[in-house]
Amino acid sequence: MGDYAKLIFEITVEGDEYPAVERMWVIVRERTPDGYIGMLANQPHSVAENDEFWHGTELPFEYRHIISVQPGDAESVAAAKAPAPIPWDRSA
Repeated sequence: MGDYAKLIFEITVEGDEYPAVERMWVIVRERTPDGYIGMLANQPHSVAENDEFWHGTELPFEYRHIISVQPGDAESVAAAKAPAPIPWDRSA
């Protein structure tokens, strides 16, 4: 918990013909039977600040989505343990 994983995101932006592709870091918060739960550690460049997908958004991902890893530090471990600013809806 607290390590970084870099993922590729395909972001659909209303009005754009093609989706934007961004590589962003997430802080790994927990392991699940299907993969991981992480928290976005970057701000997307292709969308304006919002309440659904922004720095601090908690999201699930699988091993196959990871393109790079980096060991965590004290700051990322603390962030992984703290409540997510935009939590993932686990009821779905």
